[in-house]
Amino acid sequence: MSEHSLCVAPNVSVVPVFCRLQTGLRWGVCDSLGVRGLVIPFQEVFAVKHQLGMLLQLVVLSVLPALILYQLYFGLELIVMPICLLAGVVLFAAGTHLREN
Repeated sequence: MSEHSLCVAPNVSVVPVFCRLQTGLRWGVCDSLGVRGLVIPFQEVFAVKHQLGMLLQLVVLSVLPALILYQLYFGLELIVMPICLLAGVVLFAAGTHLREN
């Protein structure tokens, strides 16, 4: 029983190399193509993406109402609210995309 994992080398963001891990081994060192680094299982990459997506959605759903209250009490330029709304929609969509993939 083997598991495909994504290899991440130190000082390199993502190395496009797949490694096979031995049975029961969850973390290890990738030696393929001379690259040595930490092996991160795909399940944990997806878990991080899911949590990051939830965090983005939480930030948007908490900052936009706070911005509305700030605008009511202190006032902002008229153009700021639509820009913040569009940025919120983009961030919320990015969070949804991260959670679904």
